[in-house]
Amino acid sequence: MQRTGSEVVLFNLLCHIDPRWEITLVCMFPGELDEMLPKSVKQMFLYRNKPTRNFFNRIEHFVQRKYIVPSLLRKLSDSTWYINTIALDSILLAAEQLHVTCILHTYELEQMYAHLSPEKIRRIIEYPELIISNAEITTALLKTYGRKKDIANFYPTIDTRMIQRDVSAYQQKRTELGIEQGEFLWVMTGQCIFFGQNVQSC
Repeated sequence: MQRTGSEVVLFNLLCHIDPRWEITLVCMFPGELDEMLPKSVKQMFLYRNKPTRNFFNRIEHFVQRKYIVPSLLRKLSDSTWYINTIALDSILLAAEQLHVTCILHTYELEQMYAHLSPEKIRRIIEYPELIISNAEITTALLKTYGRKKDIANFYPTIDTRMIQRDVSAYQQKRTELGIEQGEFLWVMTGQCIFFGQNVQSC
């Protein structure tokens, strides 16, 4: 529960979900948004510490990954799992092994699939009961890989009224960067996990 895109979507969902649902949030590690969640949301962390290069830490992570995490996930096997990104392929694998009904929320484009094995892609496409897609291009990609049904488009809820346009500031930044005024410009900002490393982009 840091402030990455999929985690903020999950945070907003948990803050507005019908309180009649019994919710348990399962995270790999504690994060900065944990304390801001409604008290009705139970929380479970699969690992006590993030992995480091320290020898003892690596041994601890191995033991947790091999024995403790599977045990914790088995205790939740009578639930429906909402998995909030394809990056959690180990959780999707556990869902398949435990025959858990799951919903997968996808945001990722083709470059993320390029680093997945055929077996992981098969699991993403075939196993979830429902796939929630954040855009038509994401849906088209899932269909290209073979998903035939049960895809729901759910667009990010961005309040565009909060965006204040400042044309002079845009023009000034284009001039500073040497970008012509009529040239198409696509700006993205975010954070992603890439090859096991945190990569900041802006």
